Amino acid sequence: MDHKLKIRLSRCSLAILLVSSLFPQMCDAAVSRPNVLLIMADDLGYGDLGCFGNDTLKTPNIDQLAREGVKLTQQIAAASLCTPSRAAFLTGRYPIRSGMVSRHDPRVFARTGASGGLPVNETTFAKLLQQQGYTTGLIGKWHQGMNCESHNDHCHHPLNHGFDYFYGTPFTLVNECQANKDPEMNVQLQATYWFYTQMAALLVFSLVLGRTTGLFYVKWKIIAFTASCGILFFISWFANYGFVRYWNCIMLRDHIITQQPIKLENAASRILKESTSFIKRVIDGRNQIALLQGAVQHSEHEFMFHYCGSYLHAVRWYQKESGTVWKVHYTTPIFNPEGAGACYGKRMCPCSGEGVTHHDPPLLFDLSRDPSEAVPLSPDMEPLFHTVLKHIGRAVEEHRSSLTPVPQQLSSGNNMWKPWLQPCCGTFPFCWCDNEESDTHSYKVG
Repeated sequence: MDHKLKIRLSRCSLAILLVSSLFPQMCDAAVSRPNVLLIMADDLGYGDLGCFGNDTLKTPNIDQLAREGVKLTQQIAAASLCTPSRAAFLTGRYPIRSGMVSRHDPRVFARTGASGGLPVNETTFAKLLQQQGYTTGLIGKWHQGMNCESHNDHCHHPLNHGFDYFYGTPFTLVNECQANKDPEMNVQLQATYWFYTQMAALLVFSLVLGRTTGLFYVKWKIIAFTASCGILFFISWFANYGFVRYWNCIMLRDHIITQQPIKLENAASRILKESTSFIKRVIDGRNQIALLQGAVQHSEHEFMFHYCGSYLHAVRWYQKESGTVWKVHYTTPIFNPEGAGACYGKRMCPCSGEGVTHHDPPLLFDLSRDPSEAVPLSPDMEPLFHTVLKHIGRAVEEHRSSLTPVPQQLSSGNNMWKPWLQPCCGTFPFCWCDNEESDTHSYKVG
């Protein structure tokens, strides 16, 4: 297979390919272990690949894999966003079990200087492969947190989750990382913050002027306190806008910052170049070997639970007896415009509140006959309507009973920016460097 893979960098996509390369150690020559390569791409649409009907973007190598291997026509992700979907991908568990979900926005890690992350007690497939003698590596995007208590404790780093080697970005790619594009931010909100900052500065100036000219008396402590509050307010919002390109756009090799900010012009080529004991816990993933080998036609999953953040929105049920695939929607976003299937004008569809519709009774679809979920069924149209809802309802109760309280890694406290956790390869807050050009590392794989 040709290793040159063309990547289209989508607008809010994470622009970087995540590759987990798992190579068996050569110390045990008597035991033959296969090499395992997993490729995960953000924001890849169903119709973006040639093997799924795209005739404008050329993906010959992926098409060859589909043609000579196994092509799955129904793709299920545990979440629609980067952080929770990657947590599920790594652990085989719904992200709600590890606390990698949120009841509010943002539903992903929004800053590198945050303390939340994939808990160290989670077992990733990389840890299991290490136990089997594999040497593991992750090339590309992480987005599962970095530090807990200091800027270099690396408690959430890939190297603490079963990977022997990491090269890539610990965060995500947004437009702030592209120097030739306007920052992807709310300009009106930024203008409001700047106005408040100016008002605070004017207030401090007026207090100092009044005190020094004798127009009125104000204690210097009050003036100092007011000035400190204004400075802290300025730093708090400017940290997210002014320095974001240097703070969040980082390239790492293991624990070392090699580039800050990232140079996106050759990031894809560099990424591709770099790519040449269960304890008692609930595992939501199932063994798919028989399906991939063609021995069976359906996976072992009977129910699939669709979460939006920490809210259960829908459930999918594969009825083995009849081969029917049912899907129930308890909650759906209010799309804008109506019927668009998306929330245009917003960064993402909301999970709760006024931006969603709760359905009672729930919406029921037969995906076997209606894969696009165009026509919801009614009791008049489907004789099994109430039976299906009742059966899925029992599955929901059983699923929820298996959930246990866990620390919420995406809570406001864990997802807020903390200066002492901010990775920096210069003198903070002037964080930028480029050690890529002088890099002479060479690596062997196999």
